[in-house]
Amino acid sequence: MEDVSVGRALGAGFGLIRRHPGAIAVWTVVYILLAVLPAYGVMAMMQPLYAQLAQNAASGHAGATSPAMLQSQMQMLQIEPAGWLLGLVCQALLLGAAYRAVLFPQERGFFYLRLGMRELWLGLTFLVLVILLLVAMFIVMLPMMIVAGIAAAATAGGSGSGVGAGVAVLFGFIALFGGLGVLFWMGLRLSLALPMSFAERRFRLFESWDRTRGLGWTLFGTAAVIVGLLLVGEVVIGMIGFLLTGPAAILKWLGSTAAPQEAFARVMPIMIGAGLVLAPLATLYFALFGGAWAQFYRDLTPATEDVFS
Repeated sequence: MEDVSVGRALGAGFGLIRRHPGAIAVWTVVYILLAVLPAYGVMAMMQPLYAQLAQNAASGHAGATSPAMLQSQMQMLQIEPAGWLLGLVCQALLLGAAYRAVLFPQERGFFYLRLGMRELWLGLTFLVLVILLLVAMFIVMLPMMIVAGIAAAATAGGSGSGVGAGVAVLFGFIALFGGLGVLFWMGLRLSLALPMSFAERRFRLFESWDRTRGLGWTLFGTAAVIVGLLLVGEVVIGMIGFLLTGPAAILKWLGSTAAPQEAFARVMPIMIGAGLVLAPLATLYFALFGGAWAQFYRDLTPATEDVFS
């Protein structure tokens, strides 16, 4: 077991990118095929529904429905499970590739991309972790929202209605940020379960809680640096694209028609282009987080014949 630090974790993530630029390029293509294009395909299918909703809102019939809208909604319900599954496969495939590149570099294969038992356990652990965190957030936020509702109802219609509204808003913010804070803290403490399940080829979740004891700020610092860097990159790329295209030209082009169907048709190419341009940042997310957390796992786990072999 070695010292655990933000620097070592970040070094593993950036080292992965430096050593395997070809793999990063291939992962980007995989991300586009499994995440970007399917998402825009769904948006294209739902375009008539969006246009109808826009027309209803403009005409004052926001709640109106039509057979076409109902058909689009049914199609959405039918393809939603497939979208969830495809997203889970993409997550397990790319995050698993990053883990493999750090923990099992000898298993290069096709740019470290595989779909095997490691990815199966990784995907299952990720799914359970997301459900657990959502349930935990609901449990934390519900009492605060109830108190906020009681405070607002107790003073509604009276002289203290303004105070009650202020109290309700205050508790609402406390519930929101408190719930997000608890969610983030729990997510950090349980985050090691993902590389743990991948490396050991078995379901691991609460074992991460004990393994990360005392490392909350280290995990937080690593995640904050990565998220900050990716956000800066996204903002810079967005500003460059906006300036190169021409702000006035974009606004004039998008606002030149009042027909919702045509407006969506004009916006779609821009959204697809933005998705393709930003796809490498998504790949860097997998590489940096996967490399960093794989390094955390390596530093916290003694090598055995079943691990790192």
